[in-house]
Amino acid sequence: MQVTVANKFDEPNTEYFYEIRRVGYSDRKSVKSEEIFKRGGEEEIALNLPKETRLHTNYPNPFNPVTEIKYDIHEDAYVTPIAYDVLGREIKTLVEEFVSAGFKSVQFDASSLPSGMYFYRLTAGKYSDMKKMILAK
Repeated sequence: MQVTVANKFDEPNTEYFYEIRRVGYSDRKSVKSEEIFKRGGEEEIALNLPKETRLHTNYPNPFNPVTEIKYDIHEDAYVTPIAYDVLGREIKTLVEEFVSAGFKSVQFDASSLPSGMYFYRLTAGKYSDMKKMILAK
């Protein structure tokens, strides 16, 4: 998401503060006027959001017994990362909710599972990807 703000102030020694907020969400970014405005022009403020939805390889891998699964969501979406065994049976739904765009992560605790290969799939809107992970006890 990008916000474009045009300079409409002519007072050179005045400091203005602005709060940029996405409607319906609580994430906020406050910036000083000198970070926004170039005198007589305009400047874009780029908020730190991913450019594409992506599922990352879990870390650590192999793991024992907890691993972290990171994923990037480029637009607000309903997400469901799910862990599976090698036979394709669902082991655990790690998250099942509507999330705002951003960099996300979830921990998978496999302390009750035997050693072996497992898979995890992320579904977010139209995006879907699967990766493998190894539990080594």
